[in-house]
Amino acid sequence: QPRMENTQVYSVKDSNLCPTGTAEVPLAGVYMDKVLSEKDLPVKMVAYGRCFRTEAGAAGAAGKGLYRVHQFTKVEMFVLATPEQSEALHQELIAIEQELFCELGLHFKVLDMPSGDLGAPAYRKFDVEAWMPGLGRYGELSSASNCTDYQARRLNIRYRPSTKTPAAEDDSAAAAAAAGQGKGSSKKGKKPASKG
Repeated sequence: QPRMENTQVYSVKDSNLCPTGTAEVPLAGVYMDKVLSEKDLPVKMVAYGRCFRTEAGAAGAAGKGLYRVHQFTKVEMFVLATPEQSEALHQELIAIEQELFCELGLHFKVLDMPSGDLGAPAYRKFDVEAWMPGLGRYGELSSASNCTDYQARRLNIRYRPSTKTPAAEDDSAAAAAAAGQGKGSSKKGKKPASKG
């Protein structure tokens, strides 16, 4: 996905390196350029990671204090799945988020995001927002995206089907606030598998 002027990514001066904005990036990389057996799917992963974001365009009240910060820690859930597994696993990730926020006693709502609010990787995305008294409004706590085969293709993650099936898909959930992306391509005879 092209980087715009309002990118959320910090750059390291005089290098092509950057600190990661989400734990999704290293999770996706675990299976980069790999071919998985369909019988091994889904693969469910979780990471607890430090994230760095410029929060470009976050001026105003939300840009100060604890809501919009440049360094934070979050839990990332990531699933590699077949297309047939994808929707149910996306719902499972949302259910996990809802259970966590219920146990914390938070007043929250789940939003099925319109296509105009989706990033390039996402086929479908749910945001979970909680009431934030200090802001006087709801604010995003987490999101869960179904990216179908977008990241699998970019990361060249594939699976060998036991029978003829479409390309693998991916579901992604950020149990604190965001989503991510990957890189790769697919090859004939093997189906792309995706991150989630």
